[in-house]
Amino acid sequence: MTVVLGVVKVFSTGFAVWRIDDVGRRFFFLAGVGLMSAAALLLVVTTSALESGSLSSGPAQALVVVACTAYTVAYQLSFGPGVFILGSEMFPPKIRGRLLGAQALWGAACLAVTSELFPALVNRVGLASTFFLHLLMCLVAGAFIFFCVAETRGATPEATRQTLEANLCARSAVVDRLCCPGPRPRPRAASAASAAARPRCCERSGRC
Repeated sequence: MTVVLGVVKVFSTGFAVWRIDDVGRRFFFLAGVGLMSAAALLLVVTTSALESGSLSSGPAQALVVVACTAYTVAYQLSFGPGVFILGSEMFPPKIRGRLLGAQALWGAACLAVTSELFPALVNRVGLASTFFLHLLMCLVAGAFIFFCVAETRGATPEATRQTLEANLCARSAVVDRLCCPGPRPRPRAASAASAAARPRCCERSGRC
């Protein structure tokens, strides 16, 4: 099984690197996290049925293998190579090396924490509940990618930063309207330097 997963990782990563410039980074991220969510859901259903005794061990093991393989393919199509490509295109050149190093360090730390917590969670709440928590994290990741991650294909770091700022301002405006309905106070006059430093979409009334 280890050899099979290794071969799957190699071919999935190679396909992602080959096609990511044609279809874009966001597509691979969204498709990958969608398939990861479906695989996690299959793991939840299978392990829940196995724990309740409504499914025998033979079919359950086969479904778990299918789900784990699909999850591996999805990860290698999206997060595997994608985070390094996205980081190299999004981070400013002056601090790109440090940010990529911090990104790798954060990924290694998350991997270590997950590896240590997984057996404890299985012993504490069971396989089905553990995979359900993982499914929730996949859904949160999908929402974050959909609303916050900008497409960096063919864009400079400066253009990507402007897109991220515009998205942030748009999301903040929606949150303001939902949380603070009613008339807004008029914004105070800003200096020319501070006004030029902020994106145009942020020239809106302040929070309540």
